[in-house]
Amino acid sequence: MYTLNKFTVLIVLIFFVVGCSNKKISYEQKIEAPISTNTLPFDSYAYKQDTSMVIATSKGTVIKIDPNTFTYANGANVYNQIQVKVREMHTANDILKSGIPMSVDGARNNFLQSGGMLEIRAFDNNEELKIADGKSIGIELANFSPANGFSLYYLQGNENWKVSDTFNLKKNERKSNALEKITNFLKKPFVKKSTLINDKYMIVANVKEVPHLKAFQNQHWKILDGTDPKIVEKCMRLSWDDVVVTPIKNKKNVYNLAFTRSIMVQGSGNDTISLNVQATPSNTSDTTFTKQLGEYNMAIVRLNDEKIRLQAEADMVSSFQIRQLGVWNIDKIMSNEDLVNCSLKFDFEKNIDPLVNHIKLFVLYEEDKSVVYYLPQDWDKVRLSKTKRISLVAVLPNNKVAFVDPKNVNAMVRQGSSNIFFNTVEQPAASFK
Repeated sequence: MYTLNKFTVLIVLIFFVVGCSNKKISYEQKIEAPISTNTLPFDSYAYKQDTSMVIATSKGTVIKIDPNTFTYANGANVYNQIQVKVREMHTANDILKSGIPMSVDGARNNFLQSGGMLEIRAFDNNEELKIADGKSIGIELANFSPANGFSLYYLQGNENWKVSDTFNLKKNERKSNALEKITNFLKKPFVKKSTLINDKYMIVANVKEVPHLKAFQNQHWKILDGTDPKIVEKCMRLSWDDVVVTPIKNKKNVYNLAFTRSIMVQGSGNDTISLNVQATPSNTSDTTFTKQLGEYNMAIVRLNDEKIRLQAEADMVSSFQIRQLGVWNIDKIMSNEDLVNCSLKFDFEKNIDPLVNHIKLFVLYEEDKSVVYYLPQDWDKVRLSKTKRISLVAVLPNNKVAFVDPKNVNAMVRQGSSNIFFNTVEQPAASFK
């Protein structure tokens, strides 16, 4: 009798465990990174409250914080060093890794498409701060998309999106001004004065305008290629757009000096004139010129690197003021006109039960910059497009993800069947890009 009761209890426990494991999980409206080993990180900035701070990100976003902007939750002043943490989302993949929900609320009737999203927090050690009453932070959020029909949303309580305020779309003046400055550094005309001393010439430039030529201050050059000294002297007195110094192979201490200048030719537009001469530096003793050339090359590299970095910034920014820390988004409701309901099956289901393992399927609407996740009980009504770029990511057990690229998604949807089987590419979650 005891053995029978024990056996009965065991059966009940088995059914209980199986029943619990097959229980459908429900949707949650919260910030939760789906891939714990591959989240979108914050950039951290430390400062003291008695000073102001300007944060400029690689995307072109600028954040302006005045002195005494933050307080503790109870309103008390902060005297310790403050850590400001910032991350921004400009692609569907950024949004996926951030774990920020794009459904307007828990009802999941409407989803947002983003024109740029920013999360900003402030801490004293681990204690989260708030913006003081009467204070605000100026935001110029990088905008890579047209902003027609968009509004400024705030993720209230880190759960539901609310239209908060207006924003102004304007040119990224900081980018354009900095690019112009660098272009001027590299190409702005400047006057070369030349003093003829024993057939030697010296390039004289305003190093504030052309800092890369600072390395050659007080360096004299002797022309070696037979160019008429009078022509050289005349040309050296012109204003040139650029001067490039490069060594000539197999010739010790012989360099090519290439002067170029853009001129306006009446009736023909712009034309370029140039002067190329072979010359040797006078100050070649010990390592003087080697050092000069190294400094020159490094200056050019730094300027061009900064130029490339600036070119990657957004041309436009969305400007607004915030009075609460958290997640701010330039959004509009995503249109469903191009989407069709599809019932999806995946190859990984042969070995993994999605319901038992609570697999979440994320649909990345790449052109709309939005992410919507579906629980297994709803994989029979996933909304996909025949034309727009959409990728699929399923987060699997054992720190893996299964991925379907947009090309395959579009190809399967265009076949016209509402029932679609996808082969996926599995990879470690930590390396998913």
